[in-house]
Amino acid sequence: MIKIALTLLLSLILTSNTYALDLVFTNDGSKLMGTITAITPTHIQLSTSYAEQLTIGREHITGFSTSEDISLRLKDDTVIS
Repeated sequence: MIKIALTLLLSLILTSNTYALDLVFTNDGSKLMGTITAITPTHIQLSTSYAEQLTIGREHITGFSTSEDISLRLKDDTVIS
């Protein structure tokens, strides 16, 4: 019984997603999970497994986090990595 449980656990670990996990936090308290594919002055695009591509207006976003390194270009063309 223990051997079966360990085998199932190991197979779940080995086949689980290792995709980037990004979070978008909205002003209503929601946390949307997926992969951020674009950040513009007006919106963030988030690719999810449940709704494919979401476009969220920046006025609804309180913050975001990414599991990958990103670079930001400021209005004066300064790049922050």
